[in-house]
Amino acid sequence: MISLKTASMLIMAIFALSMSSGVFAENKCIQGSDIEEKELNVKLDEKFKIKLESNPSTGYTWIPEFDSDFLKLVKSKYLKPQDSVNPLVGNPGAQKFVFKAIKTGETKITMKYIRPWENCIPAKVIVYNVKITE
Repeated sequence: MISLKTASMLIMAIFALSMSSGVFAENKCIQGSDIEEKELNVKLDEKFKIKLESNPSTGYTWIPEFDSDFLKLVKSKYLKPQDSVNPLVGNPGAQKFVFKAIKTGETKITMKYIRPWENCIPAKVIVYNVKITE
């Protein structure tokens, strides 16, 4: 006969496996918004920043996609909400990305606001058309 402890552990293991396989999962993807486009003009070897509102308590984060032949990601940092005297849990802060232009020409930076573990379309997308000149 199986002991109560063994039976409990078996039930917990089956439940954990079913949760990870999505048996009880509900489609919680939010509808993505339109793609926003912006223009950036930068000089070769110039550093520039992109700062976007972000709320990591929701699980969302900005993920940059760019051509590493033209740009280098120098720094990525989360900035806490401005009201640091009385910060409220869940208040949005910002994510700051610092890039460096390393080759002249035209390229794009696509910023996607996603929950990395979900297989959903991004909640927000911003495309920066970057023109790099001498």
